[in-house]
Amino acid sequence: MPRLPRVSGPDAVRALQRLGFEVTRQRGSHIVMRRGTAGCVVPNHREIKTGTLAGVLRQAGISADRRNHAFTAAVTAKAETGVGVTALLVPGLFVWSRFVNVPSDATVVEVVGQQWQWSFRLPGKDGKLGTSDTRDVTAENPLGVIAKDPNGQDDVVVEAADLHLPVGKPVKMLLRSIDVLHDFYVPEFRAKMDMIPGSVTYYWFTPTRTGTFDVLCAELCGAAHAQMRSKVVVEEEKDYHAWLEKQRTFAELSAQGNVAKASYKTGSE
Repeated sequence: MPRLPRVSGPDAVRALQRLGFEVTRQRGSHIVMRRGTAGCVVPNHREIKTGTLAGVLRQAGISADRRNHAFTAAVTAKAETGVGVTALLVPGLFVWSRFVNVPSDATVVEVVGQQWQWSFRLPGKDGKLGTSDTRDVTAENPLGVIAKDPNGQDDVVVEAADLHLPVGKPVKMLLRSIDVLHDFYVPEFRAKMDMIPGSVTYYWFTPTRTGTFDVLCAELCGAAHAQMRSKVVVEEEKDYHAWLEKQRTFAELSAQGNVAKASYKTGSE
């Protein structure tokens, strides 16, 4: 008998099933199969030597010709599985590559999830987002922007309000959670991504039509999970810039917080 490539235990089982055998039980690292009064025990290993498989087939009372057929069937099953997995995987890799490779001209928006609201941060006029850290989150600094980073002073902060985006422009969404798992999901954008505490995930998309779209959390995040909603407003660029000019920067919000604390302290004295 010609020496054929090694096959796995499951491939041998499938080959025997094609010859009419059925699995009756699994005993430790072996599988017991029967066909009528004939029976055999197949080692359930990652690889089975050809000699071992030949012995299994002889034990099952299969003739030399049928054993050759069983070898061929086992190898064919292994090859068919490899081809099937490759056919499914390769197109997905091309799609995934487009999903993770962000266009160089994409606008960056940070999305911050917390029980149970959405907040957003956009670069200021310098075009750069300042750094942030969950350890810096306070009532006065709910997004944890690092105050000593000069790039963060002009960042636009949109706390618990709607996000506006320009139509036809690619957007990279930086996703950050400051408490538990969340998942930023806008059904019409046909993309979503988990937000994991302690790390930043991302995805990108290009809004292709104007409108107002619901933001949902697609990860069970606590008692008010169903109420964790917001909206994304996609609009023409001039309307987007008009909205952007009305938003407050991190520096403005920090100054307001300092004034409020000073007023409270003066009033209590």
